[in-house]
Amino acid sequence: DLWTAFILIVKIQPDSQAQGVFRVELVEVSLSEMSVLADYSWPLWQAAYEPGILATDLSRLLWRRGYSKTALEAAFASGEKTFWVRMAGSRIGFVAYRLETVSRQMRLSKLYLHPDYWGLGLGCRVLQRVSEVAIEAGVTCIDLFVFRQNLRAIQAYQRAGFRVAREELTDLGEGVIYDDLVMIKPL
Repeated sequence: DLWTAFILIVKIQPDSQAQGVFRVELVEVSLSEMSVLADYSWPLWQAAYEPGILATDLSRLLWRRGYSKTALEAAFASGEKTFWVRMAGSRIGFVAYRLETVSRQMRLSKLYLHPDYWGLGLGCRVLQRVSEVAIEAGVTCIDLFVFRQNLRAIQAYQRAGFRVAREELTDLGEGVIYDDLVMIKPL
């Protein structure tokens, strides 16, 4: 089964503060854990977007739309697979994606690591494993949406082989507009 837990052995980059080899696990999040995931996601969301990318009120609104227990359960019901990223027995983040077998595409919808683990190459290894799963499933392309102002994430995705395909504005109503880049990684 393509969605079972998998283990990554990661050698942290020699130029980073932490060095050595670490065992990183991706363990599927069950439907019963969506409340835990919602609570866990909020501080990671804040670290990624506040205050530099999103104002606090807008940040809370967008988080509720995609990361509240209700939103996560709806994503799960529609086929999104979510995995805890764990290292040394502790959660250090999560990743989620949806496999579209008919179109042979994968949508990477979420990738968040705790800020203590930013810049160590762990996100790149998680993306590498997601790419491997996509290839095993016969996927020809992975796509994702990223806030245009999220330069740190854009650079990380580029290092992992993604390129900007287009810009996209999405009107969410209530005066809220997503200003995104759509990035793709052909496989």
